[in-house]
Amino acid sequence: MLKQLIKKHISNTIPQNEKVAVMFSGGLDSLSVLFSLIELGYDVKLYTFYREGVLSDDLKISRKVASNLNLELEEIEISNDLDKLVDDLKLLIKKHDLKKKTQFQVMHPMVYVCNAITEKFVVSGLAADTLYGTARSMLKFASNEVQFREKREELIYKEESDSYKFIKDELTSLNKIFIVPYKESKEIIDYFLKLTPKDLYSGKQKKQTYNAFKEEIDKLHLYRRNSSMQINSGIRELHDELLKTNWNTKGFKSVVGVYNQIIKYVKESDEFQRRRL
Repeated sequence: MLKQLIKKHISNTIPQNEKVAVMFSGGLDSLSVLFSLIELGYDVKLYTFYREGVLSDDLKISRKVASNLNLELEEIEISNDLDKLVDDLKLLIKKHDLKKKTQFQVMHPMVYVCNAITEKFVVSGLAADTLYGTARSMLKFASNEVQFREKREELIYKEESDSYKFIKDELTSLNKIFIVPYKESKEIIDYFLKLTPKDLYSGKQKKQTYNAFKEEIDKLHLYRRNSSMQINSGIRELHDELLKTNWNTKGFKSVVGVYNQIIKYVKESDEFQRRRL
């Protein structure tokens, strides 16, 4: 059923003759949209990012999938230059008013991916984690079926969750159309919200997605457990390096303190410019 729902959303939103970009990590969520696109007959190009000097699982699996399925893959390198990172964060604050740690660590590489994409339609498996309730903040509700559903429902309908709004706004500014079945399809959302914690957590992780695409996943031995993009890619560790820079004026133990310093700097600079004008 899940495969049919994903295919339905894609076919209803993307004209058949379009070449489609896939924001690809090699995890089950991005695999599910990729296999749906291929089955529907779309011409697909994969985009993945990696931190300079880091051979992540995402990059290795992306290369494996591209090679085995004869797909074009563009690999976007994220520089280790901390001055460049700070400049990127300043621009993100000005453009998207980011405030949270996850938003910074997701949007930093995503901006580079968005700007590399040449296709008009961009598909992502984003937000599946919210529907599955895999985040630590949601797992604590798993013992209460009603609360678990309410928490997932609250987050999936919040535009800022999963950084969906920020990625969409970035792509829109580049005249691209963002397609996210797990976030936008009411039928997919309803399907997941009816599932209990036992349905979701007993047995294989993300078993609904795995079962829907079992043949394709098993053929290439692609199953893996869920992982955080920021951790797997090394982006979290790169951002933690900011604690060693002059931006850590107060000896913060968490990079959140540095983010707040940069936010304050940007806001004060903008206010100064407005007063001058």
